[in-house]
Amino acid sequence: MPASRSRHAGDVVADPHFIERGVFPELPDGSRTTALPWMDAEGWRGRFTPAPGLGADNDYVFRELLGLSWADVAELTRAGVGR
Repeated sequence: MPASRSRHAGDVVADPHFIERGVFPELPDGSRTTALPWMDAEGWRGRFTPAPGLGADNDYVFRELLGLSWADVAELTRAGVGR
């Protein structure tokens, strides 16, 4: 049965084997992401963007999806919801 030692995520991202193969491409903001599991003939693996920041989509969720008013959203923000 194949086995491997447990590794810290930072060690995995810094592994030369994975770096050479582009498994964790560096994004414009300096963060890294997991590469898509496919690659086309030119080596393109898709468009990578950083994950949204905490609360980046709050307005969309509260206003568009839940239909809350600006006053409701302001009250939730004051209460510490959705930070």
